[in-house]
Amino acid sequence: MRIIHTIKVSLLLFILCISTSCRKELDYDSNTQGHIIFTNATLARSSQDGMFEEGDAIGVFAINPNTGEYWGTNNKYVYDGNKFKPATENDDIVVTKGTDFDFYVYYPYNSNQNDITNITHVCTDQDTKSGWVNSDFMIATYTDAIIDYSIPLNFKHSYATVEVHVNKNDGVTAATLKNVKYSSRFNLLTGQVNTDDSRTNLKMYCYKANDNGNAIFRCTVPAQSLSSLTNYITLSGNSSIDLHAESDMVLSAGKIHNYSITYQKHVQITDYLTGGTTTGSGYYNIGTQCTVTATPKPGYEFVGWYENNQLLSSNQSYTFKVLSDRTLVPKYRNYSSWTVNISANPTQIKTAGGSSAITASAVRNVYINGELQGTATGTVSLSSDNPAFVITGTTVRVSENTTTSTRSANITASCGGVTNSVTLTQPGRKETYVFTIDGGTSVNGTFDSSGGTTKYTIVSQKTIVIDGNSTTVQANWSSSWNTSSFGSLGNDGTLIIVDNPNTTQRAAIITLTQEGSGKQVTITVRQKKKNSVDIED
Repeated sequence: MRIIHTIKVSLLLFILCISTSCRKELDYDSNTQGHIIFTNATLARSSQDGMFEEGDAIGVFAINPNTGEYWGTNNKYVYDGNKFKPATENDDIVVTKGTDFDFYVYYPYNSNQNDITNITHVCTDQDTKSGWVNSDFMIATYTDAIIDYSIPLNFKHSYATVEVHVNKNDGVTAATLKNVKYSSRFNLLTGQVNTDDSRTNLKMYCYKANDNGNAIFRCTVPAQSLSSLTNYITLSGNSSIDLHAESDMVLSAGKIHNYSITYQKHVQITDYLTGGTTTGSGYYNIGTQCTVTATPKPGYEFVGWYENNQLLSSNQSYTFKVLSDRTLVPKYRNYSSWTVNISANPTQIKTAGGSSAITASAVRNVYINGELQGTATGTVSLSSDNPAFVITGTTVRVSENTTTSTRSANITASCGGVTNSVTLTQPGRKETYVFTIDGGTSVNGTFDSSGGTTKYTIVSQKTIVIDGNSTTVQANWSSSWNTSSFGSLGNDGTLIIVDNPNTTQRAAIITLTQEGSGKQVTITVRQKKKNSVDIED
């Protein structure tokens, strides 16, 4: 392999004119001279499609490395289905057998390329096969000795191919690669490539398609870096939509790169089956509407649709436009049983009456998709099982207990079917009684047959102790005779006995009973018999 130094364009053109005129004046000797033809050693466009086709043309530069003399400057050679031959007599390169020549070849041919150090190539729209094939740029170099005038060419691709797979495309018929570099300059001597920074949109070639809606689009461009943000793909057909690749991509010359986009996007639902069921997951064409619906199970409340822990919607049905793969999480809320607490201060109310302050609360754990999130409080209702204990708000009021018995009430706090109670008590008053007649529990009295009157001192008192304070009051009493028609006993203790109508002695027991205590005192009365008998006329 020889290193050829770059020759200024003016000098090259000057040498070209001399070499061309000299070659035409030479007499052709078939024994020592031959017409150069080229064969394609690789036989195929490896990163394009199929074989070279008849009519494909290449541009050839031929240089004598010893003298720097050009024997061919952008000579056009055309493929005849087997080899590349000169397009015209002026393109024919005739060399002497054994001569040392270097050949620099590019494809596709462009009549304007006369500077071997500055071969320009521009990609165009590739929505047709010819546009796609002609956008490719290949280079081949041959620097070995010429033996049989048939020069084998091993073409190398200088551009890269971007391939886009569109699956289940719902009527997509065309694709465009956006904002891509499209023009380069090549130095065939050194192999240096300079790609312009200017950008354009290029229509892509539909390389394959089938009845299932799957398609492969290709586009050949200079080697460059594609950004998933700026080098997006526009699909068109029934509708138009822009798709971004999943990641950036660095293109390498001579390679096919799958610019990974997915026309259908996957809507996934991460279900919490304990809390509910959902519908709506699956694959959707980009740009279409998707509705996901959650149905909570008994005992659960729907909280919302979440993605990346962000609330999307609190509605059970959520509709959105599918533009990318989505993973949605339905969240459900459930609760533990209520814990009800109740206390009272004080728990014993005075006999004279009073109030007690009730403190009651209800709390339960809150879970979202099975994870503890905190607690919730509930509204507590209060009730009393004793009407004497009256509830007003959170206060229980009781009037005076006028009995000697302790009374109580269960104050119950209720929430969500769960109850808890506290017991309030109120002691009864203390009562002591004094009941005497003439200082004792009984007296005796004897009366003449004619009767008479006497007075007894009856003491009937009740002492009431309420919360340590005592009060003494008169206690009522009542009397009863075991024998009727004896007389009467007044409230002041005066006993009146009437005449004894009988000729026999008589007696009576008067029982005095004190109200409240039931204590009794007695008066025993004896009356002499009547001494005379009344005779009726």
